[in-house]
Amino acid sequence: GAWSPRTVDDYANTLKGLINMRRVVCILKGLSFPQSRDKMPRGSTIDIYWVVDDGGICLLMSYILSRSTVWRAGVKIRVFVVLTDADENPQVVEHAVVDFLQQMRIDAVVITVDLQNASLQDDFRADPWDKNCPSGVPTLTVCEKFGLKKGGDDDDLTVASSLASYTYGGLPSPCNGSKPFWHNSCMPCTLESTPPTFPTVNNMPFDNNHERGSMMRQRQKQQPRCLSLGTAKKFNNLIRRHSSPASLVVTHLPLLHKASESVDFMEYVETMMNHMNNVLLILGTGVEYLTTVA
Repeated sequence: GAWSPRTVDDYANTLKGLINMRRVVCILKGLSFPQSRDKMPRGSTIDIYWVVDDGGICLLMSYILSRSTVWRAGVKIRVFVVLTDADENPQVVEHAVVDFLQQMRIDAVVITVDLQNASLQDDFRADPWDKNCPSGVPTLTVCEKFGLKKGGDDDDLTVASSLASYTYGGLPSPCNGSKPFWHNSCMPCTLESTPPTFPTVNNMPFDNNHERGSMMRQRQKQQPRCLSLGTAKKFNNLIRRHSSPASLVVTHLPLLHKASESVDFMEYVETMMNHMNNVLLILGTGVEYLTTVA
């Protein structure tokens, strides 16, 4: 139904307050969400659409749900890694994510899906030049998280190096059989991942003084991108194509401050979740929730 402007603004202000307090935000649309006494039938799936590096909060929440008495008996986790750039190699990305999930001791099927020419990633991550962006929101795509690139003979080395530096943060590898460890979102992070590699400009490192100055001048001329209903429709079509039978779809919450008006944010979210029964949207706080250190 239609929203009243006051109701929408109150809702948006509540979300803004939670984000500014660095709290994990979860929004559930549950038309047929199971109750505590229900048992999900075998073959049920929790489908995660992973677009940006959110610290692993979407993976963590899905894993916790899958271990509950409602879901445990027959649920399968599927991770759909959404590729948004022509330079992203699906096989390399799949290999990297599979290795990462194995090290996290998360049993999941990994599938790469393509959604280029939609700028979907920009609706879920901060623009480098956006001064209004709250702290703690994602800044990297999944491929940037692992430092992946397309083509070349050094793809395997790139994947191995990125996973090693990210997963262990310079600490010794955990013993076999160690269980996943996640940080409490209200507690300070005790293990920091290796700082991400910044984008290159003209194949030169970002920390090159000349290129850095050029990029900064370019950013000053750019304006933050607003949420686009066209992008939300494309994402919705992708989800419905792969996950219409899914028991639950988990993905990122779009960034509220990128909407021109509160009602634009609500329309974007509604369009994203259109014709889907159970969808969980999550925004993390900027810390790493998954490590392999017990």
